[in-house]
This record gives sequence, C-alpha cells and structure tokens, in this order.
Amino acid sequence: MCKHLSRQVGLYPPGTLVRLHDGETGVVFSRAGPLVHALRSADGTPLSPPNIRAACDPDCAIDAALHEDDARLRFSMRQVWGAAAAI
Repeated sequence: MCKHLSRQVGLYPPGTLVRLHDGETGVVFSRAGPLVHALRSADGTPLSPPNIRAACDPDCAIDAALHEDDARLRFSMRQVWGAAAAI
C-alpha cells in the first residue's frame, strides 16, 4: 500500500517546502518533475516573481524537505497556484 500511495502522491507532494541543490528554497507545486517555485535565492533574497525549477535538473534537485519553521518562507497560495488558490 505504501508503494501505491507513494506513486500517487509522490515523494514531494505539492505544498512541500524544499531546499534545492543550488541553495534556493521553494515550494513544490506539481508532482510532474517535480516542479518547484523557488521563492528565495541561496543567499536568502526573495525571488519575485518566483522562478520555476524542475527538480529533475541536477542543479535544481531537491536536497531536503523542510519544516515551515526551517524554511523561513512567507508566501501567498495565489503566488504559487494563481487564481486556482482562491477555490
């Protein structure tokens, strides 16, 4: 059952806060890839608009899932998911 759940949800489901190999911090917004909205650069500077990173790219691979206290990110759901966040 765990394998099936993992296949459906993915290792990093949408909404997971992550640190990328290049030091950026962001939030997964799509299982495909997975795709990450990088919200903070490696030096901590906010990225506006967020940069889309494909975690399948070795330079942007996910190094770690983060607890929200460790991620130190503040963002609106609309910033990541657009108008669909209002639903």
